[in-house]
This record gives sequence, C-alpha cells and structure tokens, in this order.
Amino acid sequence: MEKISDLDAGEPEMCRTKDYYYNFGMTGGGIRFSLKSVDGGSWSEPKFLTRTFTNRRGGGAVAESDTVHVCWLDNRHEINIG
Repeated sequence: MEKISDLDAGEPEMCRTKDYYYNFGMTGGGIRFSLKSVDGGSWSEPKFLTRTFTNRRGGGAVAESDTVHVCWLDNRHEINIG
C-alpha cells in the first residue's frame, strides 16, 4: 500500500481526472487535498481547499475528464436552530 501523507483526516475521498489522482481529507480545520500525476511521481504536500468546512456532515468528490467536483457544508452559512 502506498503512503499518501501524514495528514490525520477523516472521511477520505479519492478520485482520478484525466491527468491526476486526487486525495481529499476532511479535518476540523477544513478540507485538504494532495495530487499525483497518473504518469507516476510523488504525492504533493497537502494544501487547503477550504478552511470553512463545518466538519459535521461528509463532503464528497467526483472527477469527470479534467474536472473535480467537491461538495461540503460551509460553516459560514450554517444556521443552528436550537
């Protein structure tokens, strides 16, 4: 098994576009991702996609041709009813 990163993240998502593999991880601080060329090489260092992930509901990532679609609940717009 290939090690992707030391990122401690829940709900990992992997997908592939035409040219890259993507690994997404949901953390309390946001959503991070790493990528790697389908031709080989190493995984990139994890970078933040967003720092406003609410971490209460799962996100999702789907690839199509050369585009990745990622969905998540953004905590800037969440309304708590209590």
